[in-house]
Amino acid sequence: MPTLPSGLSNATGLGVYSPSGSFSDSAFRTALFDAGIRRLQHYGFSVRESARCRGAWHHMSAPAADRVQDLHDLVADPDVHVVLPSIGGHVAAQLLPLIDFDLIAASGTALFGFSDNSIVPLVTTACTGAVTFHGPCDVTFGFGRFDGENYRLSEDNILDVIRHGRFDVGGTVNWRPMQTGAGTGTLLGGNLRAISRLAGTTWWPDWHGKIMFIEAGDELHSVEQDLVQLSLAGAFDGLAGMIIGRASRLPENFYRPEQIAPLATLLLDIVGLRDRFPIITEADIGHDVENVTIPLGVEATLLVEGDKISCKVQVD
Repeated sequence: MPTLPSGLSNATGLGVYSPSGSFSDSAFRTALFDAGIRRLQHYGFSVRESARCRGAWHHMSAPAADRVQDLHDLVADPDVHVVLPSIGGHVAAQLLPLIDFDLIAASGTALFGFSDNSIVPLVTTACTGAVTFHGPCDVTFGFGRFDGENYRLSEDNILDVIRHGRFDVGGTVNWRPMQTGAGTGTLLGGNLRAISRLAGTTWWPDWHGKIMFIEAGDELHSVEQDLVQLSLAGAFDGLAGMIIGRASRLPENFYRPEQIAPLATLLLDIVGLRDRFPIITEADIGHDVENVTIPLGVEATLLVEGDKISCKVQVD
């Protein structure tokens, strides 16, 4: 059974880097980032910002090689136990050819990701087997909006992971059954658009025996395009289960909303997943909603029986 990174045992030092976009090109986002840093310090953590954390270069924080160097520097620092992204973006995939995934795995550092940069922990786990994490972890729109009241479930959940290595992926009562069944497999997933970019590349994961979890922040017709792309790439072949985030909250401006095929119609009938494995929707993962923190690379059991839903995580 995979073990949690040693950095989660009594973590005191956090490192922050900008693997994709920049926050410093906006006064609003910079203020949120600074509020997130103060929130982390309020919890009692020491925080190290990477060299280019506050950088801005075109629509990125820095060239890819510099962003990867920042990541490598943080995981090599013995005083950094957890690495968090500063913000999302659209270009985290540029880092993949340059990352030393074995360095991350061997460091014992707990690596977190969300949105576009969820691709970094996803590929780290897929390539090395190391346990990484997906959650509301970016300092700007995650911790920057935590205040003890708003996003309380997200805040409590991720802090329980960082401080104690404890997981409660059950979230709120919003989770909905799409297809009944039971499946046991390794949790793996992240942002839908980021995952779809991996198809046909060296970093395409082996999805057989996995419980896939996905979240999205795009319009509904784009989400459906990406789900079909995953199907064509064989991602759904041999899955043990599927967890889908808050799709009901996603916008649609190209088509009239009623024109878009319901998610159940797309997955069960058009893509052909009917009777193949358990599927739940409206899970607490996604943009601008409450989020649970999910460990990648650990075994979980997903049970959907009538209206009863459970997802139990097994970690050492």
